[in-house]
Amino acid sequence: MKKKLGLLFLSFGLVALAGCSGGSKEDLNVLRSDTPSQELIDKYKIADLTNDNKKVVFSDEKSQYTVYAATNTEGSLFVKENDVTSYFEDHPDKVDSSTIAPMYFDSSVNQIYSSESSEILSALYNENQGISKLTYGIDSSLILTDANFNKTVSFKAATIAYKEAKNTVTVQALYLPTFVIRKLNGVEILRKYIFVPVYYEVIYNGKVIKLDEEDNKKYVLSDSKISSFPKLSVVFDEHNYIVG
Repeated sequence: MKKKLGLLFLSFGLVALAGCSGGSKEDLNVLRSDTPSQELIDKYKIADLTNDNKKVVFSDEKSQYTVYAATNTEGSLFVKENDVTSYFEDHPDKVDSSTIAPMYFDSSVNQIYSSESSEILSALYNENQGISKLTYGIDSSLILTDANFNKTVSFKAATIAYKEAKNTVTVQALYLPTFVIRKLNGVEILRKYIFVPVYYEVIYNGKVIKLDEEDNKKYVLSDSKISSFPKLSVVFDEHNYIVG
């Protein structure tokens, strides 16, 4: 039950990496390209990712994957906040953890094939060129550098606090917009936006909450490190793709 509850409310975009468009066969002769509306381009500040000012984060001619970020990396970051208080209200003893996943735009032809996901993951978290080498405008020691698309969020501290006083519990996830291009024999076959979670905070009654390092039956509160980044209200369709 704990696992099911967690996956219900914070896992976004998993479908895009789980399979491929149109069945199990991979069509490598067709360009899969995101075509977001101008409204979405403006909202998520991603115009910079496809023009001459984009920043090369990773490039490998052998595997033919290239990852781009905005030149003003810090300025492209945004926060998506999820209020999870209702889950604590309904299941006070069963909310254990959840998952924050990448977010994607919707398209019937632009899914990332499962065979590509590991290559893209290796590019994003490459030790020498990956996104961990970018400056995010917060303490670099706090950046999530584990090479996983999905970030596990523990609610142990929030559960302890909520039993004491039923205050609001939210999760704030900091996202970095990236743009991935895959070439095959020099021909582009994938042009995909991926919003990658690079940091998160569990917020209890307006403060970041964590377990006490000396006593894991207690919790400590601190100020948010990402409060200066803009919060965006993300609209998803029934398949958890961004549509607004």
